[in-house]
Amino acid sequence: MIPKDYRDLLNDLYKLTDSGKATWKSDQHSVEITIDDNKFVLWAGTDERTDEGFVSFALRDLAGNTLDTWYVDAGGSDYDFMNALFLSAKRHALGIPDRLAKIRAKISGVKSIGD
Repeated sequence: MIPKDYRDLLNDLYKLTDSGKATWKSDQHSVEITIDDNKFVLWAGTDERTDEGFVSFALRDLAGNTLDTWYVDAGGSDYDFMNALFLSAKRHALGIPDRLAKIRAKISGVKSIGD
């Protein structure tokens, strides 16, 4: 379950992310965003013992020290929201919306595409 003191913050962050107004960075396993002297880190996966999905969250300082961490499991009430936030952040960090917009502009009005 999302801790109560994070709920409004994460809703705002999701809206900014979904509208392309949040600059996330991605590595192989996680996404992170820096806001002032705080880093929010999200990662998702499957528990190797139970095969159950999860999304984890960490609040870190700029030195990388973990200040707070928590997670939600698949099937829990907040899993779908946190997974949507993670996937949206990952897509934006990888530049997927911009890439698709450029491709769409390129193919608009052409008679054929591809090799």
